[in-house]
Amino acid sequence: MSEHDFVAAQTVSAKCQPVDGTSRRYLLAGLLCCGTCGRSMESQLSHGNTAYRCRHGHTSARPLAMRQAPNLYLREDVILGRAFAQLQTVTSRDAAILQEIARLQQNRNGAYLATFLRTHNVMIKCRATSISLELEQQELITIRSPTSGPEQEARIPRQRVQQQKQTRGIVGD
Repeated sequence: MSEHDFVAAQTVSAKCQPVDGTSRRYLLAGLLCCGTCGRSMESQLSHGNTAYRCRHGHTSARPLAMRQAPNLYLREDVILGRAFAQLQTVTSRDAAILQEIARLQQNRNGAYLATFLRTHNVMIKCRATSISLELEQQELITIRSPTSGPEQEARIPRQRVQQQKQTRGIVGD
């Protein structure tokens, strides 16, 4: 299979608009991967909000430890907010790309961000308490590690417990 065929197949499998003809759009379809298992996240509607989920191979033959990891559910607006915060880690030697990044930080347009990420082959790796931007291929863009140090402490007690378990290498509840 050629690279062109592969990209065409990925585009078909990552539709941004549902087949049922409704007007909702999944801006980040095909751009998200799970930080726990590495799988692509699925688009879904959750309580009237656009959201994405990963069930860590719930229906496939996966190791027991992976099946015990809690499902990951994130609303699109939460992911976009975190992605805009991560834009400060993106830099480039190309002046035009730097201008695009500055415009994105100023305007905070979700559709424009999704287009920028697709154009420059940047994926969003999602975890329950954080996201990170990662390059699929080396291009004109580089992504620095955040200078803030450790991930932001979770505000919800259950998330804090999960974060502590992940730090210690304990999987599941």
